[in-house]
Amino acid sequence: MDYELLAHVHYDSLDPFAPGLHIPSRWSRPPLHLPGACSSPMTSSRFPRTTIEGYLLFILLLLQATPPAWSADRHQIFLELHASEVGEAQSGLNLDVVKSIVAYNRPLHDRNPEWIEEKLRRLAEGPWEFYRGTAHLFYEILRDRDSVQVRSYDPGPGHEIIIHGDLHLGNLGTCEDGRGKIRFDLQDFDEATRGPWVADLLRAATSIAVSAIGSPGDSKRSRREVESLVQSYVESLKKLRAGEISPDYSLKESEAPAPLDDLLHRIKGLHRKDHLRDRSQVKDGHREFRRTDRFSDVPPERCEALRRALRGYVHRMSLSGAFSADYFRASDIVRKKSNGMGSLGVENFLVLVAGPSDDPDDDVILELKEQLVPSRDRVYRRRPFDENGGRRAALAQTALQSFPDRFLGWVQEETHDYLVKEDSGFEESLDPTSIRKPNQRLSVFEVVGLLMAKGHFRQDRFEGELGLESGISDRILAAIGDQSVFLTNITEEALGLAALIGDAFQDYRDSPLAEGRWPE
Repeated sequence: MDYELLAHVHYDSLDPFAPGLHIPSRWSRPPLHLPGACSSPMTSSRFPRTTIEGYLLFILLLLQATPPAWSADRHQIFLELHASEVGEAQSGLNLDVVKSIVAYNRPLHDRNPEWIEEKLRRLAEGPWEFYRGTAHLFYEILRDRDSVQVRSYDPGPGHEIIIHGDLHLGNLGTCEDGRGKIRFDLQDFDEATRGPWVADLLRAATSIAVSAIGSPGDSKRSRREVESLVQSYVESLKKLRAGEISPDYSLKESEAPAPLDDLLHRIKGLHRKDHLRDRSQVKDGHREFRRTDRFSDVPPERCEALRRALRGYVHRMSLSGAFSADYFRASDIVRKKSNGMGSLGVENFLVLVAGPSDDPDDDVILELKEQLVPSRDRVYRRRPFDENGGRRAALAQTALQSFPDRFLGWVQEETHDYLVKEDSGFEESLDPTSIRKPNQRLSVFEVVGLLMAKGHFRQDRFEGELGLESGISDRILAAIGDQSVFLTNITEEALGLAALIGDAFQDYRDSPLAEGRWPE
């Protein structure tokens, strides 16, 4: 079985317009002004200045994103492979935890065994680390649990939205808004797909309860914290619909609770040039990456393949003439070992490009991150809304995040799909386990609820595009119905899911996998 081939889920239809993502700076009806994916002075000229031009460009983008007839065999085989290796129940779970983790990670282990064995050891560090690195297991438990309360809030396949797909607390963090301001917003859209809005809410709420496992009074504390998130989500959705909160809202330093204010203040003090010098060095007048245990050489033939892929991205980026032909000239490429639990084993490259001049101090670092089939789609045996994984993640990021990366785009390199964005040094994730004070935790989780509601509400501007119905916030609030009943149902479900995750962690920790020992 060619697991590497299956992991990439190659599709026969390669779109010549695939590289690069350009979202119009205005694509909504007046009077609502919605800035686009790039709003920095350097790049703003790339975007259409009229609503009509914006619609035309967005329609072009959607035509690119419409899935053609699939090369379905590899995708179907991957799904069957994953399903066939998931065994029978252990403890209070309806699946074999070890077999599920092996099935999910086998294609990646065949390709990068050392990284996956490190991931297996890190999963055993605690429930929080385990939860972060096993999104597929969460969806398997949710599917098998088949809660009546949850089903009552699931609108069904015809009424889905673009969901983050892995909205745990560690997937929120800092970013730059393209105008030099540091914001706090949703991050990491590798698992984004089309699905029920309640899936994001449950993933986030369960992460709160999991992050409190082992803390003093964790049961009562978890309930209060989950309730704060759910209440914030509902109330924020109402305020967004009423126009009291902008759909382009993201948290800034002046309004952040203490833990997030500290994070934003620290990141604000960073500079691109310092990050560039930390990652690279100048030799003989040219900049190159520093080789470390996290950044290693790429074989020459792979470098050339990546350069070819990047040229397609550059062509798309240069259509408006905003950049010189040499701006994205790649001078060095390294393979990056990811810090993220879920991303270990996924191909990740850093590319050093020339930037606006020959001065090595204004070089730019781009990150190319491989995109696989989202976990929820694998578990529910569904096809992603876009067969191009890089484009899928870029579209989702533009839909859910207020100020997407200024270089956000995608490339295809043979059987690999990559999301492209800048490696600027301004992104840092929230660590909920470091927030100890109860009142601070509650205030942070209220922010999480607000940002999640904002991400869902933003999709009202799609007005039926990408297969989404208009009036998303109205439909969500109608489905919620009685807010007190909803609060109870979601809180109980999240606490129940967290308990099962705790059981799954215990099963895992008692297995040889926890020591990094891959089964023969």
